[in-house]
Amino acid sequence: MKKIGRGALSVLVAIILIVLSSFVCLAGNTAQIEISTYKYDTTNEAYIPSSSFGIGETIVLSISFSDIAECNVRGNSLSVTFDSDYLEFEAKNSICSVKDEKAVFLTNKEDNKANVVWDTTSMNTHFNGIVYYLKFLIKKDISEDKNVNFTMNVDELYESSNG
Repeated sequence: MKKIGRGALSVLVAIILIVLSSFVCLAGNTAQIEISTYKYDTTNEAYIPSSSFGIGETIVLSISFSDIAECNVRGNSLSVTFDSDYLEFEAKNSICSVKDEKAVFLTNKEDNKANVVWDTTSMNTHFNGIVYYLKFLIKKDISEDKNVNFTMNVDELYESSNG
């Protein structure tokens, strides 16, 4: 498996852009959202932080929520824009780590955008820590002069007022 130059994708982590609006819960908290890159280490059978990836490997974006632990999250919608010439969104392999039997978690790809929707009828679901793992397959070699950027936009994040 051909490895992408460390310089090329080290820039990936430095250039990950997050486009956020502030979302305020009734309790007065403001949501903080972060993304990080991981890859699967087959030797240790675990995801490890990484900024160097090869063709055929999967970049895993973890999306974390913090500072809203006291809010009851009712739903959210976000999108991640990426370069579809080099990456393929693996919608069926992306996961949500929040355990809620009433929740619906949907992902789809629209051109160069990965869309994520999570919604529940529960009144007491909390987001704290890593909520999503979005997976992107590297389709072809990324040259040293090419930057691969991800841009995340939170379209909605709303709480249950009855929680």
